[in-house]
Amino acid sequence: MVVSQIFRKAQNEKNYSTLYGRLCENIIQTELKNLGIDKITKAEIKKSTFRESLIEQCRISFMEFV
Repeated sequence: MVVSQIFRKAQNEKNYSTLYGRLCENIIQTELKNLGIDKITKAEIKKSTFRESLIEQCRISFMEFV
């Protein structure tokens, strides 16, 4: 639900899309730190469930336009 809300707001409020991107980045970093991951690498980022949900939301949105 959070992912779809952020994604929708980023689409509708284009002036703030960078802000929403940073918000997503911070959420991912916080999630990984809560999992005990201190050094965040590309491999570690892939462990984020928030990131997975965000990518899924992107895919769904893309498929609506195809």
